[in-house]
Amino acid sequence: YVKKAMSTDKYAKSKTPTIFFCGRHEPRKGLDVLLQAMQFLPSDVELWIASDGTDTERLKREWAHDSRVKWLGRINDDEKIRRMQEATVFCAPSLHGESFGVVLLEAMVAGLPVVASNISAIPEVLGTKHPGLCEVGNPKDFADKIYQSVGYKKSDVLKTNNVRLRLFSPESSFREIECLY
Repeated sequence: YVKKAMSTDKYAKSKTPTIFFCGRHEPRKGLDVLLQAMQFLPSDVELWIASDGTDTERLKREWAHDSRVKWLGRINDDEKIRRMQEATVFCAPSLHGESFGVVLLEAMVAGLPVVASNISAIPEVLGTKHPGLCEVGNPKDFADKIYQSVGYKKSDVLKTNNVRLRLFSPESSFREIECLY
């Protein structure tokens, strides 16, 4: 379904989609879900996976057959920013609660559409009506939302991201903390 839909003219005119994941490779981060979502996406879509963790070796063995999956290892902040600027979509497929998710804000600053699990603080950061919120643990839903995000206009993504980013600006955060005390 998604593979066929992504072969439309709109998709052909855009750059080849690159999905970026940056986070610890632990079961709770849901990287398995994102890797499984790749089976629903066209063969030219790449997945860049940064960092490492307790699940890295297992995941690399299980996905060694898929040349679209690029294992970047640990990267510094400059490399992370560069990758975000080059990517098409940022994904956070967490299976369990996240405290805040600064990486979501970093992706938004880079102008990326964000596709993430609808769990814990993620909807607080992105907004409860964010179009990229996915059912937790559902690879098909992630693939569908990734496909949808490819069609977003860059100007719309930037506008939406900037609205959310203003809520978490240093000034806004300071006012909120000041009100508490």
